[in-house]
Amino acid sequence: MRQYIISIAVSAVVSAIVGIITPDKWRKYVHIVTGLVIVLCIASPVFSLLKSDIFEGFSYNDTVVSKDGEEMLRGELTKELSERIENDISERLKKENGINCSAEVKISVNDEGAIEGVDEIILYGDKMNGAVYSRLKEIYGTDEVIYGGAEKNTPEQE
Repeated sequence: MRQYIISIAVSAVVSAIVGIITPDKWRKYVHIVTGLVIVLCIASPVFSLLKSDIFEGFSYNDTVVSKDGEEMLRGELTKELSERIENDISERLKKENGINCSAEVKISVNDEGAIEGVDEIILYGDKMNGAVYSRLKEIYGTDEVIYGGAEKNTPEQE
């Protein structure tokens, strides 16, 4: 700390002396340069911090973090895909058949975490028939379309 204060004091004294002995037409340029030198002397501890490795000794398990992150992202993607398919089913049945309904979808995921497709569709609403089930099986490539009753709220009721 003592060396730091001495370097600032010396640079200020040298700056003042140089400012006194310079001609008037060069004085403003000399003041800019000497001011920069003083600022650099004051900021030198910051530069020494930047050179040091602040993360020295800090360790983390990269594979655990990446696997947890991948699993979380995969879960979010599966959830988002399920919600989109559920909305698509509701809109499609309303548009094609005039049926107000809601759906619940189960997505199948393999051992590597890749999404394979729609495993099961559960429909909630009225006026369901075999044509609706066949159409959904055809569109989404699933064998399981189940009627879940009328108890789940339709999009208009929410």
